[in-house]
Order: sequence, then C-alpha cells, then structure tokens
Amino acid sequence: DVKRALILWIRHMENKHETVTGPMLREKRKRFEDEFNVPDNERLLGEAWIQSFCKAY
Repeated sequence: DVKRALILWIRHMENKHETVTGPMLREKRKRFEDEFNVPDNERLLGEAWIQSFCKAY
C-alpha cells in the first residue's frame, strides 16, 4: 500500500543520509498513488496528512 511504500522510501533516503522534505514527500505520495492506481476520490490532498504521517513515523 501507499503508506508502506512511503515508509520504505523514507528509510532508503535515511540510509543514504538524505533529508526528506515536505514537497518530496508529497511528490512521492502522488507517484505511489499513481502506481497503486488509487482512485482520485481516495487520494490525500493538502498538508494535514503530512503532519499526521510524520508524527506516526
């Protein structure tokens, strides 16, 4: 799923000692939503999901 893919990508970036920014996270989520064929009405938009995602992970 998209959340798991994002977590794995973040870990990969951390292993490379690279910083993940909000815009990078938004773009990667959009790409994963495209790859996983997430319907438009289920896609997360805006900034609120970034804050809750970062707090959880």
